[in-house]
Amino acid sequence: MSPDEPRDGKPGTTDQFPRWEGPEENRPSGYLPAKDNPEGQPARDIEKDYPLPAFIEKLRRLADALENGQRFQIDIAGERINVPARAHYNIAHERGGGEEEIEFQITWSEIER
Repeated sequence: MSPDEPRDGKPGTTDQFPRWEGPEENRPSGYLPAKDNPEGQPARDIEKDYPLPAFIEKLRRLADALENGQRFQIDIAGERINVPARAHYNIAHERGGGEEEIEFQITWSEIER
């Protein structure tokens, strides 16, 4: 499956299809336009695969920031995300349909920035 194809029911998608945040003329096949959330910011639900060395490097930078009590910065699909040091961290495990998944989740509110 190519990255431009919809991935129904997979993490990183809405309940139907992934949303496209970029210019409408560049929206890949299978992506729906972004919708605004109640706070007026565009909705965003993106999942990106990385080669193992790049994934390890991102995890290492995250761990270093956590150990030092610092915010963590990461670029995801062209947007710089600033994760505050006081964010909430959890790990989720899902099993079903012959597949298993582990998600490392980081959540925070706009106020915590």
